[in-house]
Amino acid sequence: MTKSFGKFNKFSLKNKNALITGAGGLLGREHAEALLESEANIILTDVNINTLEKNYYFLKEKYKNSNLIYHSMDVTNLDSIEELNSKLLLDGVIEILVNNAAIDSKYTKDQKTNEASRLEQFSIEQWNK
Repeated sequence: MTKSFGKFNKFSLKNKNALITGAGGLLGREHAEALLESEANIILTDVNINTLEKNYYFLKEKYKNSNLIYHSMDVTNLDSIEELNSKLLLDGVIEILVNNAAIDSKYTKDQKTNEASRLEQFSIEQWNK
């Protein structure tokens, strides 16, 4: 079943389970909206519970009939990932992954954002993090 979305037809992801990492951020919310428009079941995850909850409540209000849940998860911590995995195994399999987690890099005033954010400019400490 396809639905019209402007000039384009969107595809249905009805009853497909999608997990979004970094869902507390702006892009995480945008990814969730796109998947919710296609009727997917969404699991929002982020290490920052405050921004994660804000996005959850925003999305839940906008998509009232959606199947949407959230869990705190740190993608850099194996115990955190395994803990969420054990909870989710009770609910079915993950069929879609939006690997959106990122480090919110901070720049000094004398750095140019486009230069400091380039992969080849990452310090070893930032890369390891």
